[in-house]
Amino acid sequence: MADDLEDFEAFLEEDFGASQFGNDLLRATNVDSATSEVDIDTSIKKINYDIGEIESRIEKLINDNPMQILDQVSKTRSLRSTASDGLRPSLDYLDMSYQRLQEEVLEPYAKAQKLQNVLSKVHQTSILLRDALIYIHLVNNIKVLNDSKTPLSSQKALELASLHSQLKLGIDQSANLKSLGLIKKLDMEIVSPSRKEVLNYLTSSLSADCADCDRLKENKENIVTLIQALYNLSPSDFSSALQNVILSHVAPTVQALIKTINFVKSFPPAMQIAARRGYVVQQLQLILRDAKIENSTFLNEFTSRMKPKPLTPRELYWKGVAGDFKKDLEVSYKRGGPVGKVLEKSQGFLEQTIRKNMIHSSDSDDYSNDMQTMLNSISILTTEMH
Repeated sequence: MADDLEDFEAFLEEDFGASQFGNDLLRATNVDSATSEVDIDTSIKKINYDIGEIESRIEKLINDNPMQILDQVSKTRSLRSTASDGLRPSLDYLDMSYQRLQEEVLEPYAKAQKLQNVLSKVHQTSILLRDALIYIHLVNNIKVLNDSKTPLSSQKALELASLHSQLKLGIDQSANLKSLGLIKKLDMEIVSPSRKEVLNYLTSSLSADCADCDRLKENKENIVTLIQALYNLSPSDFSSALQNVILSHVAPTVQALIKTINFVKSFPPAMQIAARRGYVVQQLQLILRDAKIENSTFLNEFTSRMKPKPLTPRELYWKGVAGDFKKDLEVSYKRGGPVGKVLEKSQGFLEQTIRKNMIHSSDSDDYSNDMQTMLNSISILTTEMH
């Protein structure tokens, strides 16, 4: 039998491919490189010849072995019938079980999944609409307060700041809220302008109440309200506003001290200004210390937010004053000339003036650190003398 198939081994290989066989056949029948035409007829004749040869052999095999072939066909049919009759009940049972599984489990589960997806989206929409309703209610309260005839006051600003804080919390908790067109419109037309107005009022009012010692002492309660409102509006606005108040005392103090570099005799009144403004900052720090917020104080909140390292209002003021004064003093001293000589001779006078006036920068004797900060600003005079 193997000899009978010798001419057809290529067709019996496991990796036989008609395309590859046809390509090889065309190459075998087109060996003449002198012509550019492809001879396809020879390949077709070869295939037709093989087909005829195979059919001839099949016919001869049937004629030579009729009984064996009929017997084999009968056995095959018998085996198929036996296998079908034996497996049919099991196959029918499996088919019935699967049909039942399909109808009672898989299809209801698929429907339940779809319903779950719908329910989830409905739930999300419901939450979004609820949050939007709360947002609109808060915005309406802001609008009512803004439309009222009463002028903006610290107490009114505190109420508005609380509403703005709730709005921000709502936005933070529902990221999709701002995607609603109505919310965008309300934010642009009412919320943002109102917030800006409240922030401007709070910062300007706080600066005014902390402008000098008399105003600060007269408006302690109002200052606490302003601070609370700023913190409610935003902790960053709170720390930024307080920092600006403190720096508003640093700038004029530094200007007054720098002017004395060329006229040392005017240093005492300049130090009086420094101590007086330092006293205002010290009183502000006491207010922050006594004002409680949750489990902390406003002083702790402010100090912790100072970068790159924590600073109290007093430390911020005196480090700012001393640092800027020191820069200009050292430049003038190193430049030499008459000004440098006068500064060198006046080292003791400057130190004595600082010690004398720093007493007035605080109600108590806790000013030693601040005094040392100021003494450091003239340290170059002491160093050069030694």
